[in-house]
Amino acid sequence: MADSTWDAILDDLCEVQYSGHFAFHNYNEPLIDPLLFVKVAQARKALEHARLAIFTNGDFLDRETFEKLAALGVDNIRVSLYPPANEAFEEPQPERIISYLERALDVRISESDVFMDHHLQARILVDSVNFHFMAPVVRHYHNRGGAVRLEELNDHSAREIPCFLPFLSAAIDYLGNLKLCCEIYDVSLPDNRIYNIGNVADGGFTQLWFSDRMNHIRQKIAVANYKELPACRSCRYILDENQLSALVEDDGK
Repeated sequence: MADSTWDAILDDLCEVQYSGHFAFHNYNEPLIDPLLFVKVAQARKALEHARLAIFTNGDFLDRETFEKLAALGVDNIRVSLYPPANEAFEEPQPERIISYLERALDVRISESDVFMDHHLQARILVDSVNFHFMAPVVRHYHNRGGAVRLEELNDHSAREIPCFLPFLSAAIDYLGNLKLCCEIYDVSLPDNRIYNIGNVADGGFTQLWFSDRMNHIRQKIAVANYKELPACRSCRYILDENQLSALVEDDGK
């Protein structure tokens, strides 16, 4: 991401004293960014009240990296321990999380600390950082608006229920494009250009977030009108109960 784009995001959020989650991820691996520690420090300074999060597949996470992130003020780290391709649709076992924790962070947990809730998971506090480890059950995944071409994740039926994800969560790609949501993989694709709300380096994030264009699409998907939104028609993402509760609370305020 260009420095000017990054600075524009931080400046905009700092101005409104943003206090929500600020996550480093978007179909990438943030821990291989050589400037990650610099960016985390900048985000922590600009967004004093935000909760900084790292989403990683865990390949490059070790104790030293974790301690640097913790010292810089990262609040949450989510580790998705994906299975090898030949085990993609097998049930994950607790040992996948237990052995990873011991190997990567020298932290020991018992099998009773691992639970199944849509995916195999463990939530623990290491020093001051909240960790969420997941061993995904791939068959429970959705198809990223049709971008994932696994037949097992496609039911070929058109979506008929509303979507509220773009009311709660913003997704900005490395070029600075504000996408309708994180389920949209690439807004440069012809069918996905409608989901490009604008560039934050030009329009400013908050201006785009509250723009007529964004609200127009929100109004459509809130009543399940996907006629002009091809990716939405095949998307299976559904907000969980906690997300829906947060949406209702925000609306009430």
